[in-house]
Amino acid sequence: MRHRKRGRKLGRNSSHRHAMLRNMAIALFEHGQITATLAKAKELRPFAEKLITLARKSAAAYQQAEQLKEKASEHDERARQLLDEARRYGPDTERGQKALEQRRQVLQERYRMLQEWRKAVAPGLHTRRLLIARLGNYRLRNNQNYDTIIQKLVEEIGPRFVDRPGGYTRIVRLPKRRLGDATQLAKISLVTEPSQPKRKDKKKAKQAQPVTRPDQPAEPEQPETESESGN
Repeated sequence: MRHRKRGRKLGRNSSHRHAMLRNMAIALFEHGQITATLAKAKELRPFAEKLITLARKSAAAYQQAEQLKEKASEHDERARQLLDEARRYGPDTERGQKALEQRRQVLQERYRMLQEWRKAVAPGLHTRRLLIARLGNYRLRNNQNYDTIIQKLVEEIGPRFVDRPGGYTRIVRLPKRRLGDATQLAKISLVTEPSQPKRKDKKKAKQAQPVTRPDQPAEPEQPETESESGN
């Protein structure tokens, strides 16, 4: 009995099965879609989607770190301008001393932003190392934009699914079966459609009104009777 033994063995031992899933995931991330048997596609889906989730976290961390880096570069440029101004007017003059004081404050702010950048980039670096440990740093051959599969996964695939909470792949069964054993084939591909947030149904409290059928005659209105007052 195979209680609590989820997953398919696929006729392979654990190391062979893990190597096969890793190679299939690399091909999926490199080409966007692959064709395999239905059992292999269903086993590949959770393996690949967990890697994409790590890439999402890394992409979000790198986006925040990039914003801090741009602000720090702006402060660096501002510090250079203030230093040129202090040299132009002289460090002994009042305007030169004021420029040097402003430059000192700008450099302090820049140092604080660089510290925040180091904290922001740390989760991205950690997830990148996890991806390398699980997927390997496979080098792409015919790709001019990215050198490794990890770089493509973090810089292209991860940001694409930042707003999508899961469901990154799609499995479609193919009508043509494999020759020889007639195994069901399937195509697994990355989702390209943008995610649409679900609309929350707002329940409005409505007063219950009697519904009259079209074939049912409406009840006649009874005239209001005034109570006789005693004289």
